Amino acid sequence: MEGMKKRWTYSIRAVLAMALFALTACAGSGVSNSGTSTQSGPLKVAINGTLENGVAKIASKTVGSVSSSGTVTAVDAMTGSAISTAADIVNGQFGLTFNLPTMQSVVVLMAKVNSGNTVYTYRYLAPIDLGNSPAQNGLSLQYGVSIVVGLNSDSIVQSVSADLGLPSGSFLGDAGIKVPANKTFADIKTCAVKFGGSFIAYGSSQLILTGTVQTPVAKATYTTTATPYQPQQNLTTYSQAPAGFSPVYAETVMRHGSRTFSSFDASPWTMWQQAAADGALTPLGAQLGADVWKMMKATALLDYGVAGVSATGAGNLTQLGINEAQQIGTRLYQRLPAYFAQVAASKTSATPRQILYVSSGVNRATDTGGFFTKALMANYSSLKPLIVPTAALTAYPAGKPAAQAAGINRFLLYFHKLAASTDLVTDPADPYYTTYTNSLLYQAYLKSANLVAKQNGILTSPAAKANALAVLQRLFTQDFINKIDNGTYTFGNTGTYTFTSNDGKYTATVTAGGGTTIKSLIDAANELYSFYVIAPEMAIELDNLDFTQYIPDAQASYLAYLDDVGSYYQKGPGITEDSPITFTMSQILLNDFFNEVDAIAKGNLSHGAVLRFTHAEEIIPFATMLGLQVAATSTPNATNYTYDNNTWRGSNFGSGANVQWDVYNNASGTLLVRMLYNEQETDFKPGCDSARYASGSHFYNYNALKACYNHVAN
Repeated sequence: MEGMKKRWTYSIRAVLAMALFALTACAGSGVSNSGTSTQSGPLKVAINGTLENGVAKIASKTVGSVSSSGTVTAVDAMTGSAISTAADIVNGQFGLTFNLPTMQSVVVLMAKVNSGNTVYTYRYLAPIDLGNSPAQNGLSLQYGVSIVVGLNSDSIVQSVSADLGLPSGSFLGDAGIKVPANKTFADIKTCAVKFGGSFIAYGSSQLILTGTVQTPVAKATYTTTATPYQPQQNLTTYSQAPAGFSPVYAETVMRHGSRTFSSFDASPWTMWQQAAADGALTPLGAQLGADVWKMMKATALLDYGVAGVSATGAGNLTQLGINEAQQIGTRLYQRLPAYFAQVAASKTSATPRQILYVSSGVNRATDTGGFFTKALMANYSSLKPLIVPTAALTAYPAGKPAAQAAGINRFLLYFHKLAASTDLVTDPADPYYTTYTNSLLYQAYLKSANLVAKQNGILTSPAAKANALAVLQRLFTQDFINKIDNGTYTFGNTGTYTFTSNDGKYTATVTAGGGTTIKSLIDAANELYSFYVIAPEMAIELDNLDFTQYIPDAQASYLAYLDDVGSYYQKGPGITEDSPITFTMSQILLNDFFNEVDAIAKGNLSHGAVLRFTHAEEIIPFATMLGLQVAATSTPNATNYTYDNNTWRGSNFGSGANVQWDVYNNASGTLLVRMLYNEQETDFKPGCDSARYASGSHFYNYNALKACYNHVAN
């Protein structure tokens, strides 16, 4: 998503401050806000904003050369009345200035986004507290802050509205809808943070966004599988189930949320240090070192002081990733609130319906599941006793079994990297035997001569070197670049580094993994590109650091292509003539989805939902196995996968990517399945069109669907 244009009055700059709040109910104190003091002089607030990337894409589809794609209006949620004139959204951005009714005001920004003949509404909840600002003394000032409006912010408004007890379908910001009289400003502020939102307050000289901030991510368009998550459809636009059908089951598999580097990376730093010692830095290159160091520090200290994470440091969820997990979990509940109320009611019955969760066991996947399920509980606390992990696996590795923790299944959710030391299966009758052998076949395929030659032919092409050179020439002198090119200089992921948190209470010492990672110009550019793509996922920790200045769009696009080459050939549809093991290894996951619905079909309702948390190496093959349009097109060996001949893009499988099935039944026991991909209603593979309940429907007859996928009930 593009970074914000900062247009503060008096050049006041927004900063982000994180705070932790208990997930308590938004309880009213019985005292209304009518007693909140008003300012003695006019208090103007300037809010600049941008549309979330997915929403901006919706608008850009139809506006063509027209730059304005909608309007934004500020509404006083205490009265339900507009307090600003409508401001145009221009190229996905807007600026709005208005007078606050009181020092503590609850404002909702209402964005009306045009898409053809349809107008979509997106809301942003902004509790604003300027009680300790100079304006309380009668000064007339303007303060500015910047926010992001879209599906995520709108889901927060919907959650808060429901928690406040507003009628179903009524949301803060809508005409005539206002905060209940018994709710205080403090209630709304706490409630906003509870559901992943933020509030605005005056700091020592500026406005501060506080809470689980919906921060704009750094301007980076070409981020492939590291793209931060954006839901692809508004909750309010989902198709209604056919008459007589109601939800009976839900299941999902989700890639972990946004993260930092999977391991600590010091290679660009060692390269930059040598260039600095040689006096070989350009003016832009001189700036690079501080930003690389900042990212290294943020990686080493990641998640210090954050509750609910398994570990700190490299490989773990960023705050943005935590937000993504919470928001997707919240929207699952919002999509099926009545159904989850029924599941919750079953807890006192003789046959309670469990909500199972399971992960790969890798921290970032496990923690994604933890924040996802906590969001479900925050929305409906009665679900808590029903949310349980899957049973522990105890029989592996064969011969030396070691029990894993409950809620972990590597066969199901880490099938790309099974190993004899942890997962050995020797009995062909074992239900995991095929998955284990497929994993070994897959790992062998990654080393196959044809695959290696195909990738190397692209990754080391003259075009790749030319783009790498274009990146490096902006940062280093030609003599330094020549030394990398001719092998005089190589750089490794080496060194031991110590970082201390800003509060001085936590210190992390990290030893880099070793090895020579920069042996060519292409290696050097790819290492820098890895920082480019991770920066948006670390937007909160890095205070929205913009790494795009170091890699122009033309080169970023090409380096993204090189990254997609690896993902496409190794995890996706790949080479047409080669073994389909790159995606058939996900058969276990497809079987698991079908087996769960088979149980529902047989009347076994013990599972109300199954929630799975995994990685790109599983999501991409699974999407290919399903035959999704974004995933399914292979490339003949005689040609190369390119952006021109194939629509496959790694950004479709970014952080938080997910597949969800909602299952419905009617009185006669007929089952229908609706699939969502990244929360957008999505068709099953074209060969299954005859399974649609009706022409053009997103609901599929389950019996016909499993026949289409040749599934045999287990």
